[in-house]
Amino acid sequence: DPDQAARTDTVFVMTMEPCVKTAGILSVPRDLAVEIPDGYGGYFLDRINTAYVYGERREKGTGPRVAVETFEHNFNIPIDYYARVEMDGFSRIVDTLGGVDVNVTCSYRDWRLKEPQLNPNLEGNWRLYTVSAGVIHMDGDLALWYARSRKLSSDFDRSRRQQEVLRAIYRQVLGLDLIPRIPRLYDELRDTVTTN
Repeated sequence: DPDQAARTDTVFVMTMEPCVKTAGILSVPRDLAVEIPDGYGGYFLDRINTAYVYGERREKGTGPRVAVETFEHNFNIPIDYYARVEMDGFSRIVDTLGGVDVNVTCSYRDWRLKEPQLNPNLEGNWRLYTVSAGVIHMDGDLALWYARSRKLSSDFDRSRRQQEVLRAIYRQVLGLDLIPRIPRLYDELRDTVTTN
């Protein structure tokens, strides 16, 4: 239902240069004010994390196209491919990899649900949780919390932590020689990923 489309939680641009075996990630603050195409040849100002929702509300299935057009218009960087991953899908990807070893550059403390299945609307279901600096093995639930939480930090710190988790996933995929198995993994996880 387009009316239920959620704002984009995280926006990244990834570049890959297979010939020289390098990759880079650009984190875009989700509250960054940008010009979003209005569908009539003009633009309006709003946060970048709303572009997907506006597309879905105009016409179901066009959220990714509007998000890509928004990025290309504002940053003048062509986007060849996109991937939209549901939060549950992110956790499942990490768990499918057997967890990931995240290089936590500095200790982080924030509120976390005591158990993932608990009601987040009940105050008693939360506790302060700390991840120490160092290489920490994370399952899907911990990796998602570490990458998303922001109650006691800034959006910039959150972007740094998200990049740490993405680098850990990248290392795990390469280390397990999963690249040839990506099509099979995609079949298993396709209900959580939308891509072109």
